[in-house]
Amino acid sequence: MMENRRAFTLVELLVVIAIIGVLVALLLPAVQTAREAARRSQCSNNLRQLGLAAHSFTDTYSRLPPGGGAQSGGSGLSSSTDYGSWLLYLLPYLEQTNLTNSIDSAAGPTSRRILNAWNARVLPALIRSFRCPSDEFDKNAPVSNYGASIGPQCCPGPCSAAQSPYRTYCNGNAQTPGWGYDTSTNYGDTIDPAQARGLFTRRGALIRLAMVTDGTSNTIMFGEILCGQNGDVYYSLGKNGSAGMNTGWAQSDSGIAINTTIVPINTFLTFLDPNQNRCNNWQTNVDNWNITFGFRSRHPGGAQFVFADGSVHFLPQAISHMVYNQLGCRDDGQAISAP
Repeated sequence: MMENRRAFTLVELLVVIAIIGVLVALLLPAVQTAREAARRSQCSNNLRQLGLAAHSFTDTYSRLPPGGGAQSGGSGLSSSTDYGSWLLYLLPYLEQTNLTNSIDSAAGPTSRRILNAWNARVLPALIRSFRCPSDEFDKNAPVSNYGASIGPQCCPGPCSAAQSPYRTYCNGNAQTPGWGYDTSTNYGDTIDPAQARGLFTRRGALIRLAMVTDGTSNTIMFGEILCGQNGDVYYSLGKNGSAGMNTGWAQSDSGIAINTTIVPINTFLTFLDPNQNRCNNWQTNVDNWNITFGFRSRHPGGAQFVFADGSVHFLPQAISHMVYNQLGCRDDGQAISAP
């Protein structure tokens, strides 16, 4: 005799599908959280390696690597007089000696280090450890998710004062009482360490750890940045109608390499003007220098930083603006510990 088998009814099938849907909906956030935790851990390790490399450089030369740019002379910066960013100086301590040798052996004057390497097709070069996996920007772009801290240094742009919400923090007269910062050089364009608030300057002031009088555990060295939220990245990649050299992380004549704590953490920028108008939609314009030079990440709630002692800390975006800038400054007498 044939066995009488009962099939699923349509209602039962829909109930099973609904249950599976609920389980998937409950599981998906947990999976996404686990993936982000793994990405954040990898990003933290990248920062830690940069911190160790900086200390190895310091052990060799008794100073921190220069932030980049022209280290002497000149009245400005351009790609033709670029010695390279701080990342370039750390290459030998990141198992990239061959790349360093190729860059330095490119024909041309020493003062045109980056231009020489670009002409010789040594640059651009993609280094995976310079990228944070949480950043969605082009994974094959030869740029970096890590910037050197110039501390609470000025980064004014061409927009009006009303479109420059952090400009007042550059001027000692308008500074919040108790911060103790005088007027500073724009973008850290100085070779004089006495004029540098943070550990680096765009022109490469040579700073020793002994100058970090607030303590190495209280001073930011490097932090996270988002590649697609800095207009200089587009220029360096020759995008957006620009004719810049595609040298990415290697060049220092831009906001790619150095960043300020004056701009609050995770000040997100989403607007890219096709005509490169920096002041159009200034609150979110990636070309508005007043806000583009900040530290930011895709980690929920804040960004990661490596301090001058080599320790890595996650700083919440809700951190006090004053405390954040005190952590960025190396010698303001405010030995604030990382939260």
